[in-house]
Amino acid sequence: MAKDFVSRGDLRLIPLAELRLSPLNSRQEIAAEEVEAMAESLAVAGLLQNLIGHLTPTGIEIVGGGTRLRALQRLAAEGWSRHPDLIPIDPVPVKVTADLQEAVAWAGTENSARSALHPADEVRAYAAMRERGASLSRIARSFARSEAHVERRLKLADLPAEALAALRANEISLEMAPVADRAQFCALRGSCRAAPQARGPAGRGAGGAAGERDLARDGQGADVGAERRALP
Repeated sequence: MAKDFVSRGDLRLIPLAELRLSPLNSRQEIAAEEVEAMAESLAVAGLLQNLIGHLTPTGIEIVGGGTRLRALQRLAAEGWSRHPDLIPIDPVPVKVTADLQEAVAWAGTENSARSALHPADEVRAYAAMRERGASLSRIARSFARSEAHVERRLKLADLPAEALAALRANEISLEMAPVADRAQFCALRGSCRAAPQARGPAGRGAGGAAGERDLARDGQGADVGAERRALP
């Protein structure tokens, strides 16, 4: 493969068949159960993080994401047939460098300090698995998280779409997200696009900013605060 295939640190789509594990990857041996859990996670939630590769004279070797690579290879061997609506993840997004020292640094960083999923991505991924019938314990195993952590995130799965989008964009904090309803979320955030009439007991307000402020000030605020304190 030509050296000019990629410039330093480029993110490219590489055919799965062209990828192999790098000797620089510290996780040369992985339990079959861990690979299976990752395969199920990828089949349901997709590939949420790209792989990291080193461009060598003979091809691209994965220095970060060895478990994901093995899980993708397992799904490919099954013909991407694990779920009826599973879309093949091939080609695979890989951040690639031809610089050996940079690849060594990436390998160390990836395997010693794995980047965590954004909380909003966690909520969506866990909810997708739950909708497919996965149990709490299976979701937890798939993402190497505790059941208590998964359960806390799943409590946010029914939030208004505006709240999850704002959380993903870092416009609101994780503590601000679990409000009781859309009107309270809008009041805490300060505004909402095309906000409908505020929900709540009759007579509280006809909607809009005034009604939302009433909701934020009323007795429900204590419940909201308690829920916030329960989150990590």
